Amino acid sequence: ADVVAAFYRLSKVESRHAADEALYTAEWEARTDDFADALVAACRSSLLLRLRGNLRDQYRRYRNLLRREGVVPRSNEAELRAIMEAAIARDGETASRRAGQSIASMTEAMAQSPLLNQPPPARRRRRAA
Repeated sequence: ADVVAAFYRLSKVESRHAADEALYTAEWEARTDDFADALVAACRSSLLLRLRGNLRDQYRRYRNLLRREGVVPRSNEAELRAIMEAAIARDGETASRRAGQSIASMTEAMAQSPLLNQPPPARRRRRAA
């Protein structure tokens, strides 16, 4: 029930905030987090939950960096609906595969940014004291 409710709230974001990109993005991120939290609510492995948290934090850093470039990768509703349907059918294999596909498509969109394809800045050498 929590997964369905979280998906429903997420699916309504676009219709409520389509005219305001900043508000849309903030609401979308919050509702996406709620949906992802609902999907893993039954997980009892603190190690897996910490790993998921670390990955989410890294994704947020890249997403925020790319937002300055005007790139805002998002999962589409069809991808998220497929994940939800697999989860409520208790088909963990399909839900996991669909979630992986969604993550891969967002990662690919992020990787196309010129910002992430630049060489890192040169490091300054410290002078010996």
